[in-house]
Amino acid sequence: MDWIEKYLEHVRVERRLAARTVELYAFHLQALREHADEAKLPLDRVQTAHIRRWMAQLHSAGREPRGIALVLSCWRSFYRWLGHEGLIGFNPVQDVHAPKAGKPLPKALGVDDAVRLAELYDPEADPWTERATGPSSKCSTAAACA
Repeated sequence: MDWIEKYLEHVRVERRLAARTVELYAFHLQALREHADEAKLPLDRVQTAHIRRWMAQLHSAGREPRGIALVLSCWRSFYRWLGHEGLIGFNPVQDVHAPKAGKPLPKALGVDDAVRLAELYDPEADPWTERATGPSSKCSTAAACA
């Protein structure tokens, strides 16, 4: 049994992760293995620079920041487990962060909602509305009011 299989067994049995989460972990760890194989590296020789490069490749391929964060979380957890098992001395994912997710723009009111909002407006209750009453209402300029 290899390290990835042992880790998946660990998260399935000891951490009791949901079956779908274990499936996603298996998928992401297979991708990690493929990246390491392409670089001709065993998993215990992967360095932070490799992880950053692979994350940049995901980003340039159009992967959303939240998806990249999930991949990093999986890989980080895997390497943390390897460290706890005494199989590696360094977690190459520890200081790698996913790109920041963009903030969504606020949603505009629909036409019907805007009309309902306008119907609720009461100028008498608005302290910022000028009232055309009293002696100052006859003044059109500062000089005329003086």
